[in-house]
Amino acid sequence: MKKNDVIEATILSVMSNGNGVCRHEGMAVFVPGALEGETHRIRIIKVYKNHCIGKSEARFSDSPSRILSSCPP
Repeated sequence: MKKNDVIEATILSVMSNGNGVCRHEGMAVFVPGALEGETHRIRIIKVYKNHCIGKSEARFSDSPSRILSSCPP
C-alpha cells in the first residue's frame, strides 16, 4: 500500500483514542472517526512499516452506535 491509495473496507473495531481499525493487504489501517461495522472509502494518507493512517472519503453504511448530535451546527 502507498500514500494516496484508495480502498474500501469495513471497520473491525475502535481504539480507545477513537480511531476505527480495519485491515487491508495484511496491514492495520487506522481511520479517525470511523465506527465498528461501518464501511468506508478510505484514502491512505500516511504509510508506516506495519500500519497506515487513512482518511474516510465516504461512509457507505452507518454503525448502530452512530447518533446525530443534538447541538445546532
